[in-house]
Amino acid sequence: MYFLSIVTFITVHNFLFMSSVCVVPGQHVGEISIYEAGAGTRLQGQSIFATRFGEIQTSNSILNPGKLKIEVINRKLFTQIPQIGSIVYCRAEKLFPGFARTVILTTDETFLPQPFPGMIRKQDIRPLNTDELEIQDCFRPGDIIRSRVISLGDSHSFYLSTAGVDLGVVYATSLDGAPLEAIAWNEMRCSATGKLEKRKVAKPSSS
Repeated sequence: MYFLSIVTFITVHNFLFMSSVCVVPGQHVGEISIYEAGAGTRLQGQSIFATRFGEIQTSNSILNPGKLKIEVINRKLFTQIPQIGSIVYCRAEKLFPGFARTVILTTDETFLPQPFPGMIRKQDIRPLNTDELEIQDCFRPGDIIRSRVISLGDSHSFYLSTAGVDLGVVYATSLDGAPLEAIAWNEMRCSATGKLEKRKVAKPSSS
């Protein structure tokens, strides 16, 4: 079983107080025993998770002396263009019978100043049995997907692949609007209702 905990966007090495640490939606950023949840975060139980792409920033809490307030700041970073082999995070925008259109938001751990168009073709979703796949059973609009650039594609899109256990959906919301939790490589569970939804899921890193 896969358990959705964090998405390792860069190696944190426990230094979450460093403003250079970048996170993605759904990534675990701290515990309420230490931090006060600020902008760009949400509480789930005793844990704090990011709700947007950005950099972690901490400051002394005014409401809770002795605690640090943790926020995720959406800040534009360095300009970079995806290259073949780059690991990118993209958002699914529109689904078609043979492919999913996406927008690329980050490349090789660097935020892009503007999104690039991407495409995940049916044959590039997984290594085997792609003829049996239905695009809507792998992705849904709004899903955040970790993928690899396999071709510069045509003039309209970069071609992306999720054919790897560490590639696929890393953050998604259910049809009921609640965050989904990964329970298998092809299934996620709504954190609010317990309903199951199909996805091509990325295996969470053990880091």
